Amino acid sequence: MTSEKLPDSIPPPKFLADFNHRVKSVGKAVYDLASMSKKKSMVDNNLALRLKKYWSKMLQQVKKLDLEEDWKQIEKRVRAPIEHIFDNHEFCQEEWCYSLQAKKEGKLYTPDKKKPFFSKQHDKKMYEQLQDSVAKFQTKQNVQECLHTLDTQKNEAVNNLIAMVLHKSSNTLVQHQLYIQE
Repeated sequence: MTSEKLPDSIPPPKFLADFNHRVKSVGKAVYDLASMSKKKSMVDNNLALRLKKYWSKMLQQVKKLDLEEDWKQIEKRVRAPIEHIFDNHEFCQEEWCYSLQAKKEGKLYTPDKKKPFFSKQHDKKMYEQLQDSVAKFQTKQNVQECLHTLDTQKNEAVNNLIAMVLHKSSNTLVQHQLYIQE
C-alpha cells in the first residue's frame, strides 16, 4: 500500500467548530473545576453556568468579525467572560454588561446575590484556575474555528426527528424489516 500525498496546490482543509459544541466544551472545562472539592476549587455550578452563558454571548459577538482585521478587538472580547466575573469591565461590551450600562447612566451597579463579582486578590486561585481552564479556547486558531455563520441546528432537528421515530435503542427498524419480508 503506497501513501500518496495531495499536491501542494490543494490547501489543507479548514476545521470549523460548531458554535454550540464549542460553548459546551468551554462549559465542560469550567464544570470540571466545579466538580472538584472546595479545597481544590471554589468554582461552583452557578459560576460555571454563568461563565458558559457569557462565553456564548461573546462568541455571538465575534463570529462575524474578520480574524486578521479585527484580531485586537476579538482578543479583547475573549478575555471578557472571566474578567467580568472578577469585576473588571474593560473587556466587556455594553450590550450584555449591566455594570457598563449602569455606569453609562451614571448609576452604581450592585450585582445580584446569585451573580457576585469576585476579587482577583482574594480569589486569586479561582481566577488562575478559570484562566487555565479556558486558555486553549482563547487562542487565535481556536477562535478562528468559530468565526463563521454556519449553523447545525437544522441538522440537529432532523436527527431528533429521526430519533423520535426510530430510536437508536429500539428494534423498530428490525421489526419493520421483518414486517416487509412477510
